[in-house]
Amino acid sequence: MKGISEIIATVLILMIVVGLAGTVFVYLQSSLTGRVAKQVDLIDVSCNTTHVFATAKNFDPKLILTVASDISVFLNGAPVALAPADWTSPTIAAGSSETVTLTCSSCPQGTSVAVKVVGPSNSVERSVVC
Repeated sequence: MKGISEIIATVLILMIVVGLAGTVFVYLQSSLTGRVAKQVDLIDVSCNTTHVFATAKNFDPKLILTVASDISVFLNGAPVALAPADWTSPTIAAGSSETVTLTCSSCPQGTSVAVKVVGPSNSVERSVVC
């Protein structure tokens, strides 16, 4: 009986060590790599009677956003078909911001306009009074 107790104790110690090593590995892997999701924010929205200007910022520290494939823009809930020329740049570098110019036919002075920017992992909406 004495030999079986030693085997069980050895197996338990090995299971505890493997479990602790796995926990440390997962913790270090998640804390060292950081987030890998492309996140966008809408940092400024302004308008006049014909155009809305929205500045989007890429909050990801490493990844570049391509405005044609990674970002969608909505004006008062309706999707806006954008050309690359509508943006100040075709990409938003990591940690940088770019401005998009939207033509607004329904933006008379004094009306509220809602702009929504949808990125790969989040969306942000802001309103402005023209």
